[in-house]
Amino acid sequence: MCHLVIIFGSTLTSKEVYGELFIDCFTSLWRGRDDVSIRDIGDRRFLARFVGHSDMQRVLVADQPWTFKNDLMLVADRTGKGLRRCTPLSFGVFWVQIHNVPPLSITVVVAEAIGGLMGTVRKVDTIGSCECIGRFLRVRICFNVRDALMRETFVDFPNEGMVWVDFKYESLPKYCLICGLMEHVTRVCRDMKKEDGVVGCNGGCCLGGLRLLVTYAYLLVI
Repeated sequence: MCHLVIIFGSTLTSKEVYGELFIDCFTSLWRGRDDVSIRDIGDRRFLARFVGHSDMQRVLVADQPWTFKNDLMLVADRTGKGLRRCTPLSFGVFWVQIHNVPPLSITVVVAEAIGGLMGTVRKVDTIGSCECIGRFLRVRICFNVRDALMRETFVDFPNEGMVWVDFKYESLPKYCLICGLMEHVTRVCRDMKKEDGVVGCNGGCCLGGLRLLVTYAYLLVI
């Protein structure tokens, strides 16, 4: 029998997880050719036991991140490793679109270089002959979900010079629009404070009372 430990994404917060509802939902979603059993092991963590290895792999390599009530949950294979060594998970995998890249620079090499600013590039979306075709780059990236989401960055291209590129995350669960963390939502962000009825922000640029999340980085493309 294979074993998979699931760390529910709300371990990043203090929000309560209704175990029975979670178990019923994911037992139905994850049951494949063979059976699966899920039990609550406390602290918003769940242990799933798969009879079939292929069913477990289907969960681990899903194209989109797993969520429960629009909160991120992380999964990891703990076969033969035991629960005592199960430290809190931090890394998730997302498809990320990279926009505003000059047309002649929409290549696999550039996609890997820019994507590498965010984390580990797992895959670059290509068409047919291993070339990138389209209006933007699409990259599958593994990154630390406990860090603030990177929204945009400067890239110095050889012909166009400095260009501001934007990142758009696919199937992104709830997160804070102010600080970019997925551990809480905007209305409870510590970076936002109210003084005399006016919403203010600790650092950053405010627009309409809401600080715009900007994560700066710099990349030179040769």
